[in-house]
Amino acid sequence: MNFTNGTIAFIHNSWLDPNKIRKTTIVGNKKMLVYDDVDPNEKIKIYDKGVDTPPHYDTFAEFQFSYRYGDIYSPG
Repeated sequence: MNFTNGTIAFIHNSWLDPNKIRKTTIVGNKKMLVYDDVDPNEKIKIYDKGVDTPPHYDTFAEFQFSYRYGDIYSPG
């Protein structure tokens, strides 16, 4: 789904799949949130992961993504 503000959403739904997965993933600019309704202990997990692009570059060779792998937080 494409929204007018530039947001994009993907939905995967299958009633025939034998795996009981009830998970919602929301990806933002800075963090990612995963809600898992089946997990009895940690239903919500917040991942500090992302990709940063360089603010300025003169050539294609200077352009490199910077990957960020941070902590995983599960609120209480």
